[in-house]
Amino acid sequence: MKPHKEENEKYYEAFQNAALKIFGKLAENYGLQLEQKGADTFIIPLSSFNIKIHLAFGHLRQTNVLIIPKDTCWHTEYNELSKNGIRLNHFVRYQNHEFPKTYYILNNTDEVRIKLQTLCDLLQKYCDPFLRGDFSIWPEVVSYVDVNIKKLIE
Repeated sequence: MKPHKEENEKYYEAFQNAALKIFGKLAENYGLQLEQKGADTFIIPLSSFNIKIHLAFGHLRQTNVLIIPKDTCWHTEYNELSKNGIRLNHFVRYQNHEFPKTYYILNNTDEVRIKLQTLCDLLQKYCDPFLRGDFSIWPEVVSYVDVNIKKLIE
């Protein structure tokens, strides 16, 4: 059952306030901009990629950070993966194989700020070179995700 509209509005408000504060500060620290793209999405544009901070309502409420290429030159042989973006958790797990598989499911509006802060901390820790314009890790992460997807399918 999908959440009620009034309840969703509370999540949108909590998401927007927290994202502006948390990711706004991160963007500013790197000399970047945080742009709001609707009630449920913020973007930090990089020269060749976008960092997408997103609040999703499906069968579960959750928040995610995706890294999405702007230019086709960053598409790899794993084209669908590289074109549609990679979740931040994949960047983290590529660099730290012990990092647990984590979902940022929201049970209440108080968790929005906590989950976004966690995602922001992970972005800064594991994607610092990326935020500074060094995208050399991208093909390796895409390959890592593709291999792991194939393992799940087999």
